[in-house]
Amino acid sequence: MTQNSYLKVIEENLQEGLYIVDFEANLVYANGRLAEILGYASEEEILGLNVLDFVSSDYHEQICDLFAETISSKALKKNIVFKIDKKNGDKNLIQLNLGGINHLGIIGSLRELPEGEEACSNTSHSGALYKTIVELSPDAIMICSLDVQILDINNAAINLYECNDKFDAVGHSVLEFIDPDEIEHLRTVFEETILSDYTLRAEAKLVTKRGKPFIGKISAKRIPANNKFGFVIVVLSRDITEQRLKEHNLEAQATIDPLTNLLNRRGFQNLADQEIKHAQRRRMNAVLVFIDIDKMKFINDLYGHESGDQAIQIVATALKTSFRNSDLLSRWGGDEFLVLALDTEVEHAANMIEKINWHLQKIVEEKDIPYEVYVSAGCSHCDLQGGFELHKAILLADMNMYKEKVFKKKRISD
Repeated sequence: MTQNSYLKVIEENLQEGLYIVDFEANLVYANGRLAEILGYASEEEILGLNVLDFVSSDYHEQICDLFAETISSKALKKNIVFKIDKKNGDKNLIQLNLGGINHLGIIGSLRELPEGEEACSNTSHSGALYKTIVELSPDAIMICSLDVQILDINNAAINLYECNDKFDAVGHSVLEFIDPDEIEHLRTVFEETILSDYTLRAEAKLVTKRGKPFIGKISAKRIPANNKFGFVIVVLSRDITEQRLKEHNLEAQATIDPLTNLLNRRGFQNLADQEIKHAQRRRMNAVLVFIDIDKMKFINDLYGHESGDQAIQIVATALKTSFRNSDLLSRWGGDEFLVLALDTEVEHAANMIEKINWHLQKIVEEKDIPYEVYVSAGCSHCDLQGGFELHKAILLADMNMYKEKVFKKKRISD
């Protein structure tokens, strides 16, 4: 095979269309790939045609200016991205490269761009726009190869991940900035992103270059790029630790009673539903204890409402001491308390109530409180394996507490 034959084979197997146009933008040379891109069967069909015959009218002025500038200045390696009208009427996004000038005219190449690649092209305008957007973004941005090796990062990423400069990150894997407990899960999700148009959105525990942990919100997507793989992965991240902490505090405020630091009614109901399901799976029983402070009106009237609040706090302290950490303690409202004692039988209820009152008297003596603090309590057995309904169990415990209170009053009057 002659040298010219070798060259012919090479040019016809290139992925880019090659062209030479004269100084009036008429095609004087084209390879087969160029004809294919423009929607023609062979290069012979397009020789002699003007470049503007294929260019969407919106780009005519821009193309003419570029060719004129190239001819007048003999500048090399200019390029532009625009849409062409193919022979069959389809419109394609292409990149036109102007490589140089010889005695025949302007030499260059043309290649198709996947939809959306315009933003990642190498034109001076889009490159400057891309750089400006990336650097002004408040989000940390990492540009990664398909094996999630970092190719570039913006200033926000340098600051967020506590890097000295971008070279602290470039060449490293994105996974180095993810908490070890999260890596396997996110590696799988990254693989989905690499292989498809799937957009990754996740919250994860991330770490800085110095090992400082934080909660991050991550977004990642594969986009077309001018590299040998045809794609890069763009990863955006931001620190949401403070936001999540505020949300946690708001949630705590909504479920915790501020006077006693016990669960409030809403908090109890939310957690009780979860714990009951857990107990049902483990085939456990439970006991509900409804508690009411005795002679609360007497304490408020004689010693003031501050003393009434103090009595409520004393009962809360006695409950914390009397029950296990696994039991749910709540201030149900006013001077009423509700306890869900898990893995407990109702036969132990009398001992629980006696224990509460014992701790109450101990606290009153230690703090030298001028009034007595006692409680009445009622219990209900929670048969979690039957058709258990929490609100009915609470109602029964409340009724039993009321019976206990009536019994005490009758005994005192007798």
